[in-house]
Amino acid sequence: MALANKMKNYTDYDVLYAMRYTKPFLNEIIHKYDEVIFLPLYPHYSFTTFESSLDDLKSTNYKGKVSIVNPFFEKKEFNEIIKENISKEIDNPKEWNLIFSAHGIPQKLVEKGDKYYAHVSKHVEILKEILPEFKSISLAFQSRFGPTKWLEPYLDDELQKYKNQKVVIYPLSFMIDNSETDLELKIEKKYMDLLDWK
Repeated sequence: MALANKMKNYTDYDVLYAMRYTKPFLNEIIHKYDEVIFLPLYPHYSFTTFESSLDDLKSTNYKGKVSIVNPFFEKKEFNEIIKENISKEIDNPKEWNLIFSAHGIPQKLVEKGDKYYAHVSKHVEILKEILPEFKSISLAFQSRFGPTKWLEPYLDDELQKYKNQKVVIYPLSFMIDNSETDLELKIEKKYMDLLDWK
């Protein structure tokens, strides 16, 4: 809601938000309008995120005009914001290892043609070009479930490479704080603290 309210300062359009699994649902608000701009809050494409949002839109049977904002991880303005968010937290980048942590998906989805891994990997390469000189910059994945293989490297494995070194983790998959991602990173930190890991 806070993001939607802020966006109202930059447009003459009504700015509303809808959720997939809790109210307000898209079907409850979209039919009030003859035309909408549909913005899935995912910078990268995946069957599980961007495409599922389009499925939600289709399920409303909305009859008006729709403009869809496509994945935007390559947009210069977006990446400048990421650069600013990271740079303001780090005094001397050369002392720090930067890990971009993305939400994982099962490897079998990539094998079926999901573009998510390609998009996230390319996004990290773009950010490497514009960020100051860190000790290292890498990509890892979190939020895996069950016995099936998910995208690698896993975040906990990647972190083991930097024992007793300075590490900053930047979640990359969502536009706003995701409770699952936030909780996992807090659990990861507590685990590393128990190991006397810095």
